[in-house]
Amino acid sequence: MTAEHVRDMLCGATNETARSSTMVTIVFPDRDTERRGLGFLLGRCSGRVRKLGEHLVPKTALAALADAGIPFHIKGKAAEVAPCEGLR
Repeated sequence: MTAEHVRDMLCGATNETARSSTMVTIVFPDRDTERRGLGFLLGRCSGRVRKLGEHLVPKTALAALADAGIPFHIKGKAAEVAPCEGLR
């Protein structure tokens, strides 16, 4: 099984699926868990890091994090974000 196949199983079959996938906002309970969670997701799923420790990840990534034993809290469905939200 290739790394790409594993990524597809965890986080959506194609780039098109990833773009249309529902994104959710999550937070990790502490900085060490956040690093572990981001390290786990890196290369597996697309996402964004927002201010105040919030992370936008595909809904499919939640099961992968849970299966890996990485705790997180779901804040809710992510609102549509403008591409340059952080730039002012």
